[in-house]
Amino acid sequence: MEASPSERDSIKAICYLYKENDDKNKCLLSEAYLTIIYRSRSYNFELSHIKQITFESRKLMLPLILGGTSSAFVLISILNNLFNPWLSLSFLFVSLVVGYFGWLGTNVLTIKEAGHNNDFMLKHISINMRSFVVYVNKLIRFKLGKLPLKEMFIYHISIKKDWERAIQEKVYTHESLIKEGFIHASDYDQLLSTAEMYYSEDVPLVLLAIDPEKLKAPVKYELAVTRDSLFPHIFGPVNLEAVIQAVPFEKDSTGKFFFPKLEIEQNN
Repeated sequence: MEASPSERDSIKAICYLYKENDDKNKCLLSEAYLTIIYRSRSYNFELSHIKQITFESRKLMLPLILGGTSSAFVLISILNNLFNPWLSLSFLFVSLVVGYFGWLGTNVLTIKEAGHNNDFMLKHISINMRSFVVYVNKLIRFKLGKLPLKEMFIYHISIKKDWERAIQEKVYTHESLIKEGFIHASDYDQLLSTAEMYYSEDVPLVLLAIDPEKLKAPVKYELAVTRDSLFPHIFGPVNLEAVIQAVPFEKDSTGKFFFPKLEIEQNN
């Protein structure tokens, strides 16, 4: 099913299957559709029809069949001395290699719908592709009412005086934007470990709940080597319209950070 023009104009996220800016092979996510452009052909899936998207491995049947039949033929020729033995052994080696690669298979991006799977071959599974798949699955669960709204946001811990300055200046920025080129953020399930690791001092903090879809600056998930996990990085200032809520971020009586209650915590 083709997406409507209005849907195509409201792209939430883009991820390239093979290499950056390869418009012949990419994924486009809009409010109601996931579009896969694969080898210049467009495949459109309604999010309401998708059960899950995953990475899987598939055997390559053509190399398996070709390698198997070729190996059998070469073995017969060797036993019957039909060809030069060295030439036959060379063909046998090639046939076994072809069959081996077919057995190893390849990674695929699988779109699971009711009673049907759609596979798109991948050369490798990139960090950006992994984060894209995680986000799409979260969006699908959210639309089904199986994921609370707060888990769709990304979070940034701000020093209170920095947030107060942002309110005056109508935009939030951070020194890391100059030093590293982006502002650090965390997903919901990463937030408390981030706080414990980097905010041990008792300074007034504000937690910013940010809607990534309302950000004017791009968000990229990148690997934090020290934590062996993907984290959202905001590559530009945060426009205040994207900050859904800013609440005090404090510790409990045991000295541990806790997730504060947000005003909007239920699905719309």
